[in-house]
Amino acid sequence: MLAKADAYEQERFRHTQELFENHPEVRVADVEAAARVAVTTVELVVHKVCAAPDPIGTRRLEDELVSMPHRYLTGPA
Repeated sequence: MLAKADAYEQERFRHTQELFENHPEVRVADVEAAARVAVTTVELVVHKVCAAPDPIGTRRLEDELVSMPHRYLTGPA
């Protein structure tokens, strides 16, 4: 089971890296690291915020989860 979960995680990293490499607005210096950071960050934030005793609401979470990685990926490298 752990091996399957790890393989799925690696596939998410590879897929995200490929998306970043083929998107002209992405300006990070290290696309591989950026993909891993982005996937891990979004997963962690979703789990923590949704499980919190005082969730912020779906719309607000979505807005921030679009805004935060967009600024990171498209800002100055």
